[in-house]
Amino acid sequence: MLTATQVMAEQNNISGALMEKVILGNDLSGLTSIEKVQYINGICRTLGLNPATNPIKIMKFQNKEIPYCSKDGTEQLRKNHNVSINNIETKIIEGIYIVTAQASTPDGRNDSSTGVISIKGLVGDALANAMMKAETKAKRRVTLSICGLGFASEEELETKVNIDAHRQASEHQKKLTKQIKEEKDFSQLELDFVEFMAAIHESESEEQLKTVFTEIKKTDFKSKPDLMKKLIAAKDERKMQLMISNDKVDNETGEVI
Repeated sequence: MLTATQVMAEQNNISGALMEKVILGNDLSGLTSIEKVQYINGICRTLGLNPATNPIKIMKFQNKEIPYCSKDGTEQLRKNHNVSINNIETKIIEGIYIVTAQASTPDGRNDSSTGVISIKGLVGDALANAMMKAETKAKRRVTLSICGLGFASEEELETKVNIDAHRQASEHQKKLTKQIKEEKDFSQLELDFVEFMAAIHESESEEQLKTVFTEIKKTDFKSKPDLMKKLIAAKDERKMQLMISNDKVDNETGEVI
């Protein structure tokens, strides 16, 4: 059976360089509108999906156009591959709602994946919607995993977008630190605050985050409690992002897992 990429290449005589960009870079931005439609239709034919329901969509991310599997796509995959969701487990850790979905196929294969979302401060409909979103994440991820597909779901790409935005904020923080150091009207404590904020944003693991906050506690912010509150809020936000990042992205390959 031809892959979706081979089908599209044979039908449209796409150049090797362009196909290399599509295959290795997972980037459809070099294709024309017609070629994108043909490429998506080729994927749908290969996987037995109904293209009329938009099971495979395209999202712009880091100057790329990346295909991802929609809710309709994963539901069709479960039907086509007889994937059963056997059990769903939930737990809450420090305001993070974690859902683990377990799936199986008739040939005896089993798999499980998690979906996480922050529910800190949420109540009522907002809380209910967040919990349902985490369950949907878990079901989509386990479906793609047990079917042996490397597609991202929309939630994974949203997470990557958030991580990318966070990195940009870190770069902005560095520039702000340099600018403030050039000003003579700022106290040493305010300079420390900016540097600690940058260190929090740049933390790549929970262990690094703990180390940064240990140093923060050694600094006397009693005279500036508002700054301490901002540091604590930034720490909590970064910790949540690291938990999501570690759950969604392989640390070695940078690919969605």
